[in-house]
Amino acid sequence: MTPLDEQRHDPVTHPGRRWFEGHRFELFVPAAHEYGLASVSLSIVAEPAVGQVSFVAVLLRSGTDPVVVADDEVPLPDRGWELRTSGLWADHICEAPLDHWSYGLEAFGLSLDDPEALLGRALGNRAPLGWELEFEASEAAQWESAGHYRQIGIGHGLLLDGGGQHEVEGAAVRTHWWGHDVPPLVMVGLAPVDWPEPVSNVTVPSREAVWRYALWGAGASSSWIDS
Repeated sequence: MTPLDEQRHDPVTHPGRRWFEGHRFELFVPAAHEYGLASVSLSIVAEPAVGQVSFVAVLLRSGTDPVVVADDEVPLPDRGWELRTSGLWADHICEAPLDHWSYGLEAFGLSLDDPEALLGRALGNRAPLGWELEFEASEAAQWESAGHYRQIGIGHGLLLDGGGQHEVEGAAVRTHWWGHDVPPLVMVGLAPVDWPEPVSNVTVPSREAVWRYALWGAGASSSWIDS
């Protein structure tokens, strides 16, 4: 793996198959933290053939409703991963390849009392969501498959929700992938064999798949559940 793998990739056309490139980030805030048990998830997935990006940001927190920002029709930027559209600004910057990324968000989303509300009429209460977060690697990035790698590290920074601004920190993982096949699972902190019922969860449809975001006492995940 080289720093060039962190850059955007040229799409490979294939009859009847869609091509994507995506970055995902998961931050797990443990219950012992001042903010309490929570997870932050973001996904940015480009489909160059249509010139659009699917963006999803999710905040799960014990004792509160999930907050989701989701937009499937963000214009694909000419370079980098800075997104600007109505009601949404998000940036994803490689500060040091294979070592340090920063993430910014200013948006309004929906607070959802029904975890599957976005599969139906998508009714919820308008809620602010923003952050200035850093990912710093604690291990070398590892290939999961061709065109798909992940890296474990520490996430920290400022989180803005309906209650104000908060310092957060915890275990984090980021993934970068490109190709025709969607990686089925991103997980931080929790082994699948230990999964009980989640503390909080939400289902979010996007351009490339339908995802289930979940928070447990020992970790968090986003998993592909449908195409």
